[in-house]
Amino acid sequence: MSSFIHLNKLLDAKELTVNNIKANLKINPIAAYLLYSAWLNQYGDKNLKQIDLRYKRATKGPWEVKDTNDGVYIYSEKNMIIAELNEYFRDYASFIARSRTDLPNARLIQFILQLQYSAIQEKQRLPHPLVDVSKHIEHFQTFYNVEPKKMFINNSRQAGVAGVYVHDNNKELFIAEVYRKKDADFILYALHDMLSVLEKLVLLQKQLTNLIRQAE
Repeated sequence: MSSFIHLNKLLDAKELTVNNIKANLKINPIAAYLLYSAWLNQYGDKNLKQIDLRYKRATKGPWEVKDTNDGVYIYSEKNMIIAELNEYFRDYASFIARSRTDLPNARLIQFILQLQYSAIQEKQRLPHPLVDVSKHIEHFQTFYNVEPKKMFINNSRQAGVAGVYVHDNNKELFIAEVYRKKDADFILYALHDMLSVLEKLVLLQKQLTNLIRQAE
């Protein structure tokens, strides 16, 4: 099992401690402490705190898309309906569902890159690379290479259902009916948040590459 998977499981179980990091990743105590310190520092970027709060509050992933004769739905892992998509915006379904898993994973990758960057700066002994994240970043760049839409939540309520809308040519076009306000908040910003984190990842990856070249 890769280091990436190990870290993700520790984070999900809220068991990320210095000793657990050291044991699972088989790294030295200094490297484990650096990893833990980076985690305490909001995965290396305090400015992304709101993004973290949105996906942590949303229904636990993974989410999946079910395209039926009755419509396009997004379901949770426990087969609970998260949202029903407007037919016009059916292409949004895959982005919404995938981002529920990809967004926390992208933040974890940022955390790993930040850890490696800090360790090299401090000349600490750390397995390099701790995990190769290049393919993950390339995947994000390909899948989320879309034109962002300006989405917002309509605060009106109908039968306890939150409405998520997109603004298009000064008209409010219905995207989805979402059954939980916190899921609606996540869906509202999912694409924008993913692109924001991806921008940080690409920049950090370039900085890390330059630092490695200078250290060689």
